[in-house]
Formats: sequence, structure tokens, C-alpha cells
Amino acid sequence: MQWSLLRGWAKRGLATLAIASAYAAPISAEGPGHEPSEPTNVVSFEKLVPFFQEQEFGMSKQDAEALAMMKNMRGEPVFPEERERSLFGLARGTVSYAQTLANAGFDGTSIYRFQQLGLSLDEILSFHDTERPNAVIIYPADDDARTFEREMDAEEGIAEEHQLFRKASQAYDTWVRIASNERTIYGALATVPDIKLLIIGGHGNPSSMRLGSDESEEAMLDCSDAELREYLSLLPSDCSIFLYSCENAAGDDSFADYVALQAHGRRVLAANEEFRTEDVWITSIYPFNACIIKQNYDGRVALETLRKQESAATPAHATAVEHDVTYSRP
Repeated sequence: MQWSLLRGWAKRGLATLAIASAYAAPISAEGPGHEPSEPTNVVSFEKLVPFFQEQEFGMSKQDAEALAMMKNMRGEPVFPEERERSLFGLARGTVSYAQTLANAGFDGTSIYRFQQLGLSLDEILSFHDTERPNAVIIYPADDDARTFEREMDAEEGIAEEHQLFRKASQAYDTWVRIASNERTIYGALATVPDIKLLIIGGHGNPSSMRLGSDESEEAMLDCSDAELREYLSLLPSDCSIFLYSCENAAGDDSFADYVALQAHGRRVLAANEEFRTEDVWITSIYPFNACIIKQNYDGRVALETLRKQESAATPAHATAVEHDVTYSRP
């Protein structure tokens, strides 16, 4: 079990113990500061045990069992892994929320992430197009290291200016999907009209971006995806594309170069090295612009950028790839 889970539960447990301790403190008839003659209202530890036994990672044992037994419309378990059930409970998810989304075809990973992002059932099941610009945000299903989950985890202490989803959802009508394969991305692009911002998150290297946990071709995007070209060509010419993944722009003929070529002049931002969630600085939310400023653990800023600081002549096949030439801290 991950330390972050234990830490989150420990914090809740300590808070509960603090309340219990306050309740159990002996009270003197003579008022504060005086020893009571007989501590008649002390709550023993044995009486507290049943309370903790009724809780399992933020939910009752009954709800935890309901999640473990929950099936989708095909009769398959929705939360086959205890980790997913635990995270969903810590995110304050409910059984009815999970069952509704399971009936709509979502798996346990997606259901947990939707709950963690604070999305309502209506926001997940229907796209509402208002006067605000539209954005499609894709997060990878495979996130065992909690790279993307950390963005919205209050216990991680990540400042709001680095919380990409929170900032985007304040400025755009957003359509969020948790993708284990490329079909989910294409479905999202087909659902939302007039997309002004496309964010695709994954685990990257210079030639590809991985979405799911397996090594299949469908679980990643790479330079061989002809179908990606078809969907990118449908985006408005002023759409910004952010490849929210490490190293996609590293080297020549990178995955970012391929996306820029297929995007036909649309603006593409990508990183040429590894980075953390808190290294992303949003310099403009609409139209979207961002840079990466790596921060050492002691808080000092190491001046490194999203792309090369000073670019030579941009290759003809990658004219749409964004090259940041300044990196001043916002």
C-alpha cells in the first residue's frame, strides 16, 4: 500500500483521535485547572475500537464491500483492485456515484479520477457548450506513481498556479477523459466542437506517449498513428495542443515534431526533458501558453524551459512546434 494512502488515513485517524481525546478528558466540577475528584466520563480505548472497525479508507465497511462487489453492465468487477477502492474512498466517493458511472461504461480507475477531480455526473456524462472556449483534457489511466493524481491532491501541497486542470476548468468548458487507449482520445475529440485547447497527458519518451499499463500499440501514441492525423486536422486552426508528458520534444524527429506536422500549423507545446507536475507554469490560460521552470527541493528555481531556450532554424517539418525563447518566472 502506498505511503500516501497511509498518510491520508493517518491524518484522518489522528483528527478523530484528537476529538476523542478531547471528549474523554476528565472534567473537574471546580472548573478548568483543577483535578477532578473522579474521572467518570473517560472513554476507554476499547469503546473507540468499534468506530475504527466500521471505517475503511474514508467509507463505511458496508460501502467498501459494495464497491468490491460492484459489477458493470457486462458483469465484470468495476473495482477489482483494493487500491482503486481505497483511493475512491479517500476521495469521498459514494456508491451511487460509482454505480451510475459503471452503468455508463466507465472503469474503476476513471471513476476514481473523476471523483478526485471533483466532476459531477452531469459534467462527465454530458458536454455543455456555453460561451466559454472548449477544452479536451486527457489523463492516462496508468498512473501508479500518481504523477497526475498529485495535481489535485491537497495533501501534496501543490500550489494552485501549477494545478492545470483547476485553472483550465475555470476558463473553459472542459471534457475530461481517462484514457487507457487511443480510442478514448479520438472519442473525446469527436464529442466536443470547436476545441481551443487539447491537453494530452501520458508517460513519454522522445518517440511516444504511453496511456495504459500494457505494451500494446493501442495503449500508446507514437509516430505511426495515422488516425491521430485525421482527428488533429479537424481541430480549429487556433487550437493549442499541450503534450503533457516528459521528453516528447527531445531530439530530432520526435513525437512532438510528428504531432506538429499532423496538426498543420496548430500550436504545439511539448517538453524536451523530464519534469514534475509542479514544474509547469501556466503563463496564459486563454489562449493557452505554459513553460516549465524546474524547482529544486529547497525552493530555488533552476532556469530550464519547456523547449530549447534559443532555437536554431526550426526544421521545416516541425514549424508548428513551440520554442520558448524566454523563461522568466510568472
